[in-house]
Amino acid sequence: MGIWSTIKNTFNKKQTATFAFSSGNDIAEWTPKDYEKYAAETYLKNVIAYRCIDEMAKSVASVPWGVYEKTEKGKKKVRVYESDYLELIERPNPEESFTFLMLKWTAFLMMAGNSFLNRIKPLSGPSKDIPKELYILRPDRMTILKSNGFLSGFEYTVDQRKKTWKIDPITRQCDVLQFKTFNPIDDWWGAAVTESVAREVDISNEQTEWNKKLMENEGRPGMIFTVEGKLSPKSFEMMERSLKEKFSGSANAGRNILIEGAKAKVEPYGWSPVDLDFIEGGREVARKICNGYNVPPQLVGIPGDNKYSNYESALLHFYQNPVLFYLNFYKNEINNWIYPRGSKLYYDYVLDNVPALAPLRTTLWDRAQKSNFLTLNEKRTMVGYDEKDGFDVALFPGNMVPVDQLIGNIDDVEKEEEKRLNEALKRLKDKGFSEEEAYEYLGLKE
Repeated sequence: MGIWSTIKNTFNKKQTATFAFSSGNDIAEWTPKDYEKYAAETYLKNVIAYRCIDEMAKSVASVPWGVYEKTEKGKKKVRVYESDYLELIERPNPEESFTFLMLKWTAFLMMAGNSFLNRIKPLSGPSKDIPKELYILRPDRMTILKSNGFLSGFEYTVDQRKKTWKIDPITRQCDVLQFKTFNPIDDWWGAAVTESVAREVDISNEQTEWNKKLMENEGRPGMIFTVEGKLSPKSFEMMERSLKEKFSGSANAGRNILIEGAKAKVEPYGWSPVDLDFIEGGREVARKICNGYNVPPQLVGIPGDNKYSNYESALLHFYQNPVLFYLNFYKNEINNWIYPRGSKLYYDYVLDNVPALAPLRTTLWDRAQKSNFLTLNEKRTMVGYDEKDGFDVALFPGNMVPVDQLIGNIDDVEKEEEKRLNEALKRLKDKGFSEEEAYEYLGLKE
């Protein structure tokens, strides 16, 4: 049964609204059972869904992160290169890098709509409030605990062993952080992207199975065998077994059929592969799957989609929209969870060396370079660099003159020209020229 059938059966069941108003006892909200089906039918079985999830997870994970310190104005001031918080993202745990941690983080979120991050802190010491390790927990092993209608904790089960984390009722802090997508019908679990593309994934999987069966059956849906007379059960079973063993499968494609001991007529029925164009239909379903995951079809190798003029445009859209959304989502959630209130330090992703965003960086640098009204520090902040002392000045080209100074120069020139004209007219009049003749002599009209 496909994942769409699982979803449909789930929602066809009678739903009863349950409100938790217990007096302190936790009520378990179990992990949706559909997760295993989602993972099996998408990431492990459907090549298009796998590529979409893999492309998103690898793209998000490939962006580096750093630790920054805020100024009094709240702007990005200095990138910190020595900090216990920096060590946390450079080596989140002994077994995994931060890149692989981010890949799992995103893949779980897309497949299940939920992802859980666990932090490990020292039990004592001066840095007991600073996490030393981070781990991603599988969502299918997690149980949400609720009490009095509120989230009260998490319970993780592995091989019948359980680990429970409680949420502080005052600070609402916990050593497990749940990342979830918006779900309009569930307060506790996020909605998996796979739910919206479940039918398309099922159709794609069925098309693959159908084509495989056609190949196994010589590219035909079947044959009609007409035998004169009535076969005994033994003869019928022998003929059926012989056809299956000797003439079915891709290895026997095109093999002539020979039936011994019976007058039989063999003829095909239905259609041939020429009558069924599965290629374009499969591409259309693949495009719908890509649309559901918000991944441009060009990035997963599907031709025929003219939404983007080229691969670079599709890649730029991909990073500007879904990838940056996930990065901002992670940044805001993890900063609120890791750093204490009022801290000047914070995590942020670094886009300087992401090749897909090179056109945007070129445009941004060009704008910053041509903005003569900005100070050097404002330009540095604009392109993502730290501010520097003594750079709070704006530089202008040497041939540029302030407007008020320019107006003053024009007035002086006009006065000087008027003075020279009056002196020339006086000299001409002294020599006997009339005023009209003097103006005409100078090429001027009175």
